[in-house]
Amino acid sequence: MATYLPLLGFLLILSTVSQALADEDHDGEVLPHPNCFNDDFSSSGGMVVKCFGRTRENFTSVNYTMPGNFHVNRILPNVSKLDIWNLQVKSGYTVIPALTQLRTVKITHGNDYAGAIRFPFNDLLSKVKQNIRSLHLDDVKLLTLTDEDFRGFSALEQLELYSCEIASISVAVFEQLGAGNFLPAFFAGPPRLQTVEIGFNKELTSLDWSFLKPVADNLMSISLRGNNLTSQGLMKSSPFTLTRAQTVDLTLSNLETVPQLILETLNPSLRLRIKTSTLCKNTKTCSCCEIAGFVQWLKTNGQANAEERVNCGKDTPRLQRINGTNLYPSIVQLYEPPLSCTAAGNS
Repeated sequence: MATYLPLLGFLLILSTVSQALADEDHDGEVLPHPNCFNDDFSSSGGMVVKCFGRTRENFTSVNYTMPGNFHVNRILPNVSKLDIWNLQVKSGYTVIPALTQLRTVKITHGNDYAGAIRFPFNDLLSKVKQNIRSLHLDDVKLLTLTDEDFRGFSALEQLELYSCEIASISVAVFEQLGAGNFLPAFFAGPPRLQTVEIGFNKELTSLDWSFLKPVADNLMSISLRGNNLTSQGLMKSSPFTLTRAQTVDLTLSNLETVPQLILETLNPSLRLRIKTSTLCKNTKTCSCCEIAGFVQWLKTNGQANAEERVNCGKDTPRLQRINGTNLYPSIVQLYEPPLSCTAAGNS
């Protein structure tokens, strides 16, 4: 048996060296996967690790698997951004190490295959989340957003979640932003979150608008475009005001109007976008009671021309000559108030 020990040791060393070489690109750089590359060009400084979904040699599809062929311990310590496509995380994965300069994480296509577990982004980023300022997840399997998902993301300023199969959002989803494992959120100071974009989740049909309340004082931009939200599916469990917000984007949704419960949270200068929505679907002209409150809000806040084009009624609006320019009439210009509206129609 002793005769084979030197041979076994040699084979072990050879295997380790082979793995190390496999994780380096042609220039000898240390990489989490041979198809990734380090890019030291970044507007914010620092290194960017990019792992695209196609091989550099013949552009065939490539998947990065954890555990498997993607080794997080080979990410350089001065990395400021991770940009990864086709990341498949399974049970037994290793969390990303404490990279003190990491500020941005972008993952496109994560666990988006049948039978995959929910993408565990909070745990995967558990050693770096307190420094993350921008988190972008696109086509990543999330299914739901819970009150634990953003626990500890105390530096988060920009959140973008697109096509993540989100069917529900907890009203407490942002309550734990500043909390740590043993630290209550109120010890961490006010949230820094300025941008929230959650879009193109066809499964999302209902929502408690008060999910924005914990971050309402700092938010500048909110987008819920492309979800299947309806006016009947919206509720507000607690009052609040979006004091600093500049835009709320509700385009490409199934909203029949902008409910009063949303209007009550908006500041007067906020720009509300509902383009491509069709209002007053059941009337020939733009004359239903459901949008009376929305039209009045636009008038009251001096936003009569806030939207270049909104479909209202069954008749398609046509270009009109307005102040010497060909424009689509705004909803305020199109609206023909009915003779009477019930209280329910104005809610």
